[in-house]
Amino acid sequence: MVRNNVSVVSVEHDETFYDHMSAKLEPYSDLLEYIYCPLPYEDTSLKFRDRNIQFDVLSIDGRRRVQCAKSSHELIKPGGFLMLDNDERPRYGEIHEMLSDWKKTRFEQEGVDYTGWDHGHPEGSWITTIWQKPQ
Repeated sequence: MVRNNVSVVSVEHDETFYDHMSAKLEPYSDLLEYIYCPLPYEDTSLKFRDRNIQFDVLSIDGRRRVQCAKSSHELIKPGGFLMLDNDERPRYGEIHEMLSDWKKTRFEQEGVDYTGWDHGHPEGSWITTIWQKPQ
């Protein structure tokens, strides 16, 4: 799974989307581990604990984000990053509390993104937050 010391793991809960993306990702199977795991999937992180895997970057963008952050933030290497998409939602405040001693950077976007996607969030903009785990 590793090429040039790079490997990617992606967990998908939507079986239709997983099937759709599997064929597109097949050429990258030597560096991508694409896992289908139906909801609730936040305990998927236990599989990585059992394999002693730690991540440089962990991106959370899907369902049950608070639970995923709680169960997986310890898998991030010291100096590594946790990225949370759509952090403008108040329900993610618990993640901010949990990672309060990590360095935090926030990116805000208004309107349509570069792909033409209009998030349509009532909050008016969307925010992606990246935390860096202390060394």
